[in-house]
Amino acid sequence: MKLLVFSVLLAAVLAGWGVDALREYGPLTMGRRRVLLPVGALLSATLLAWLAAWLAPGLITAAASGAFVQAKSLFPDPWNPLTPQETASAATYFQEMLRLHLPGLAGFSLAAIAWLVAVDRGKACRGGHYPPWSVWESSNSC
Repeated sequence: MKLLVFSVLLAAVLAGWGVDALREYGPLTMGRRRVLLPVGALLSATLLAWLAAWLAPGLITAAASGAFVQAKSLFPDPWNPLTPQETASAATYFQEMLRLHLPGLAGFSLAAIAWLVAVDRGKACRGGHYPPWSVWESSNSC
């Protein structure tokens, strides 16, 4: 638990630095395509993986079980061999976690795209915070 708190703190600090860098240089000076294309690629890859987890579960479980067996072979333990039931349960767990968590990552990507579009259109607030409704408003209400 202590490591989780430290990791989340570091991720928050890095995210803050990214927002500061985006504010300083702005998406217009960096180029719209330079920022939006990687976020769009992340969104499309996330949605493709999520669809694969639902539509082709055999493909996901086969890849996950192969990766699990490969990882276990890097650290051999002759006293505790890997059983097929452990491999199958690990692959099923991975598939369920993909189904559960990938929509959240897609939501973060969509929110990032909406925020960048709002900043690019000049509809964002001048006070340093950007409300989500500023993308759809026709005038700046801040």
